[in-house]
Amino acid sequence: SMPVASAVRIPAAVPGTSGSRGSKGSLSFGHSRSHRLYLSRSTRLSATVNHAGGGAGDYSRGRGASSLEESEEALLNSEREISAAASQGPGASSSLESDDNNVGAERSNSKINTNDTTAENTQTTLESESVPQTSPPPFAAGNTGAVVGNTPLLDLSRLSKAENVKVLAKMEFLNPTGSIKDRIALHMISRAESEGKIKPGVTTIVASTSGNTGCSVAMVCALKGYDYIVITSKKCSEEKRGSMRAFGGQVIIADDGLAADHPEHYVNLERTLCEQNENYFGIDQYENQHNPEAYYTSLGPEIWQQTRGRVTHFVAGGSTGGTVTGTGAYLKHVSDNQVQVLMPDPVGSVIFEHWAKHVPENELQASGYKVEGVGKDSIPGTLDLSFVDAMISVTDKQSIQMCQTLSSTAGALVGGSSGLNVYAAVELSKELGRQNPSREFTIVTVLPDSGLKYLSKIYNQTWCEENGFTDDESDPQDEVNRSRCRDTAVPRASATEVDDDLAAEENKSPLFSREVANAFLKDAADILTEYAAAEDVHVVDDTSGGNSNSGNGSGGGGGGNSNSNNSNSNNEQEDN
Repeated sequence: SMPVASAVRIPAAVPGTSGSRGSKGSLSFGHSRSHRLYLSRSTRLSATVNHAGGGAGDYSRGRGASSLEESEEALLNSEREISAAASQGPGASSSLESDDNNVGAERSNSKINTNDTTAENTQTTLESESVPQTSPPPFAAGNTGAVVGNTPLLDLSRLSKAENVKVLAKMEFLNPTGSIKDRIALHMISRAESEGKIKPGVTTIVASTSGNTGCSVAMVCALKGYDYIVITSKKCSEEKRGSMRAFGGQVIIADDGLAADHPEHYVNLERTLCEQNENYFGIDQYENQHNPEAYYTSLGPEIWQQTRGRVTHFVAGGSTGGTVTGTGAYLKHVSDNQVQVLMPDPVGSVIFEHWAKHVPENELQASGYKVEGVGKDSIPGTLDLSFVDAMISVTDKQSIQMCQTLSSTAGALVGGSSGLNVYAAVELSKELGRQNPSREFTIVTVLPDSGLKYLSKIYNQTWCEENGFTDDESDPQDEVNRSRCRDTAVPRASATEVDDDLAAEENKSPLFSREVANAFLKDAADILTEYAAAEDVHVVDDTSGGNSNSGNGSGGGGGGNSNSNNSNSNNEQEDN
């Protein structure tokens, strides 16, 4: 069990970024672009989706259907519309694509009734502007693009450490290429088409990837009639390399372990190729603001609808940051900032140090780790950390063993980033149950990709033994992880607010005592669970193992300082 760095206030922006919340009705993503996403995007279709308890719930925009016959007719009309759009063939826009012509139109004042699972069991009505709705999958799709998204929720509450905490997971590995990245590939390429930037038969699409985005881009290119080049590193599994080739394009394997600014770093190779060829178009998934937009308009609404507004916490690791930014932004908006976001980060990635310790971007240094599809060696423009309330540092072994637990107990064969997400969700359930045993919580996380992509690694006993991931071996990253978390025990709001005498004693952390830390957490938890306005940021320190603690609040911010001692290595991933 590892410590959790947690925050009680969402900052307006993170140092080195300019990402911020816009006025009511709009949101801005990223720190390098001014793209604005409006909440009033037209969504004409009703959506019938499976929810956590089984069965189906009817979710209609505005006024609901007044009878079963009307509901069924609405569903049939929706399916006919999707099937017609899907049958248009290459070059057709995605059914997930938002209609820019409708921006600013149809600002209906829809009401979402939410059953508040507090001890008082009261009911709350939340007001929101024109909440985006997702569309149901068709009975028969004209192409694979029509069945991207609308993935079911898997109930993993058997893994929860508290009876009052449910753990649910979006089964993103059920997308056509077995990955959550189908959402952004389809959305970004469709957007580029609608903006006149690319044309089938003329444009070659180029994507730098750790594997999953490359597979998704390859699938969409095959669907729409584009040539493609995907660039990955030697860390990418053989299964994912084979998938990227299978759709008929070119795959380039770059060296692993290169600095983020090295010209042969695989992300930089994408830019170089596009600069040298006028008919090449770079996906630029780490800066392209249509990345988080894809999740804001699909994954976020799906989670809200499938849980009937009962989701209280969202857990997702990040690399491009699209998942945690877009989904987190949507859930916070629709819940009036009540949904809390926990972001796990693998040991070796730099995001934890940047968020928890405020290490400047130009001083961040990554170190090697084995989990693919999550973590980064730099801070991408598609990641807006202002939507993150808490972070937890997770080792390779913790992630991989959770994958093996999921396959053996839940029948879910998933990749390493899924193990990381579920591990964090389970740790969060333990803390929520301890702090508030009388209140009901619903944690939703994502299972980004399929374990079929990692049969040669995660589910290979020899590979696990070689890397120290078996039960009879100590965690090879344990000491580094403890040091990493120990160094973050300075509140991010303001280091000067810490009692100087206490902090100076034997040069220890302000929370070096377990008793002091637990008391500190209890006070914070009382504030958080009442959703009170909080000004301070609380960080947990566990220098001797023990319980992992996850505080949750309305946001994070401020600035503590610490130094990062990790050696340089290329580890950026992209499942999230």
